[in-house]
Amino acid sequence: MDADDETMRTFAGVGIAERLLPGLHVQRTYEWRNGAGELLLEHDFAERGRSGWAEWYMMYQPDLEDALHAVCQGFPRVQVSHRAEVTGLEQDAAGVTLAVAGGVGSAVTTAFKLDLVLRGRADPDLLGSYQTEREPHVRAVTEQGIELGRLQTLRDPEAAAHRDRRLLAERAARRAPEKISFPGLGAGFLASASAGGRGELSVQGVVDDGTRRGLLDAVVGVGFLLLAEVGVVDELERTGSAAALRAAGVGVHALSPVATPGALHDVDGTYRRWLAGHGAAAVVVRPDFYVYGTARDAAGAGALAAELTGALDPVPAPL
Repeated sequence: MDADDETMRTFAGVGIAERLLPGLHVQRTYEWRNGAGELLLEHDFAERGRSGWAEWYMMYQPDLEDALHAVCQGFPRVQVSHRAEVTGLEQDAAGVTLAVAGGVGSAVTTAFKLDLVLRGRADPDLLGSYQTEREPHVRAVTEQGIELGRLQTLRDPEAAAHRDRRLLAERAARRAPEKISFPGLGAGFLASASAGGRGELSVQGVVDDGTRRGLLDAVVGVGFLLLAEVGVVDELERTGSAAALRAAGVGVHALSPVATPGALHDVDGTYRRWLAGHGAAAVVVRPDFYVYGTARDAAGAGALAAELTGALDPVPAPL
């Protein structure tokens, strides 16, 4: 089985990444050669991708399933279903029953939305936003996979020879192959107004809180997070927005380029570069690691915080 850095970040969140690491093989390059053995395409995978782990791992599927089942055994009322997507739920005094449909969805995305619904902080219709959010990404993956397959499986000898000559010429000219990129989330649980980056998969870098140094998730945990420059967080504290966010279950953390009491030291500059690249001073990250929204300054961060706390307000019980 293949697992990218986003998958590994998810595994880390449920406590099995370290257990899996001894049995993983990092695939460092991808090579495509023609029948004569000539190298047509080569792609190097990063030692650390945007989610903080190596970009591509190979793992033995039964080992992964054993690790996941071991985690689930800690929750005796959890029933494991493979290749299922939550489409609805019923709750009574005995517990919660999920309606599922065949297919593979994002378990983390479904989990955080389900949690909001069960705690009365969102309408059950939120579970239906999976389609609108994920469709652009799934469509792009499918279309690019089809195109790559078409390129690799040309049956016409003349067309294949032309393809080989073109790719070999590009390699001789040291022209790197176009990097595959995928769109972010479509319409769904996202801020209505934002600076750049809304709907993107967030980055994860190394931070230090003064007592521990490591990847962000390991230092502050997972969940809704607001990460912002020190001055922005100071203003959110002054106005009470930070307190409101914490009351809604959102972690609030200041970022500093140097070791600063009360702030996270952005050790390798990951967040400083990402924020600057999007013209932002603050970002809210969802529990599934996608960006809810960003803000250019303290005023924008206040508006972003107000929208998120409003979205997380308990849903009034029906009369």
